[in-house]
Amino acid sequence: MIKPSPTLELAQRIAKARERGEMAYSFSTPTFSGPERQPVLDQPLSFALMPAAGLPELRELARIHLFDKWSLPGNELFITAGAKAACFSVLKAVTSPGDTVLVIGPAWPSYEEICTSAGLEPTLLETKFEDAFGIDDDALHKTMAETNAKVIILSNPNNPCGRIYTPNELARLQNAVKQHGAWLIIDESFSQINFDQATWKSSVTSASDRLAVINSFSKNFHMQGLRLGAVVLPKKIAGEALAIHQSIASSAASVSQQIAVSLLSSGEQLGQDYSEQAQLAREFADAMRWQYVPAVGTFYL
Repeated sequence: MIKPSPTLELAQRIAKARERGEMAYSFSTPTFSGPERQPVLDQPLSFALMPAAGLPELRELARIHLFDKWSLPGNELFITAGAKAACFSVLKAVTSPGDTVLVIGPAWPSYEEICTSAGLEPTLLETKFEDAFGIDDDALHKTMAETNAKVIILSNPNNPCGRIYTPNELARLQNAVKQHGAWLIIDESFSQINFDQATWKSSVTSASDRLAVINSFSKNFHMQGLRLGAVVLPKKIAGEALAIHQSIASSAASVSQQIAVSLLSSGEQLGQDYSEQAQLAREFADAMRWQYVPAVGTFYL
């Protein structure tokens, strides 16, 4: 049975508490709104279906704004109806029904439901607070062997702990998928929201024919309502993943793609500096005497 999104449910609970006049803080959904923007459109919006892989100009903007730190020669890129649709499409393309997907914890709750929707078995690889949520190599290989997992999926920066994974950790994940004949999916939906550019830029691994990288216009540029994502993946699965995406969404919404092209081409600074919010979150947690791992990315703690 597919469960509703717990993060959306939490946001609704917070909103209702505030409507009742209660003080409610959130370390999940930010307690502030993004800026309102007016796209500059040179021509009327088209409501026709877009190319299955997305508008060529938006695909190029995705390479520049979302995947600029990656060197993945020969890989394909296509636009998706959000990061969830990208995850689903790639998972279906590289697995068979009943396969196990190893989810690196702590994890975005929706991974479990996406896997279940795809007919797959999600298994969480727990990491420890006292180890700053680092990935234990022995536990990784043991769980891979015991579950015969066909995919490892993780978010980087991590949602919800805000951790950025080291190049060594990503290389060890690459080694694990190679050794066990699996795939690695890295979800970088918060790539533009980090507090250490040097650490983020170095958080890459080598090109592989078993690596897919997903990203999100929605989260990074405050376009959540447009539902736009993108994925870079090897040619050998690109056609099948794109066909799966067509079966569930045809293509990302035409209006959303055109608005995104307009905004990203405008030269306007679309990202937001979350440093002040991150500092406020740390001060609040300190005042509450909560323990936490300092977040290097995302707006979580």
